[in-house]
Amino acid sequence: MKSEREYELICWAEHRAGGAFDQLLAPYRQRLFRVIVQIVHNPEDAEDVLQEAILRAYRGIRNFRGDSAFYTWLFRIALNTAKA
Repeated sequence: MKSEREYELICWAEHRAGGAFDQLLAPYRQRLFRVIVQIVHNPEDAEDVLQEAILRAYRGIRNFRGDSAFYTWLFRIALNTAKA
């Protein structure tokens, strides 16, 4: 279950409010990076994949339905990006 603060940040991020998406992403960035490194086996490539995943998530935040945790949704985007 997402916290009230996370829900608030998701709502603000959907409306492109300044900094909301960055705040939403901050707790998960390093964790995602570590997972991506395990998939692509190269830190430089992992950084590129992470940036692409973040961009995809930012562009698609309005598609987040809240059926799962935000991290689960973000993780799936990162995983799909790494495997592409």
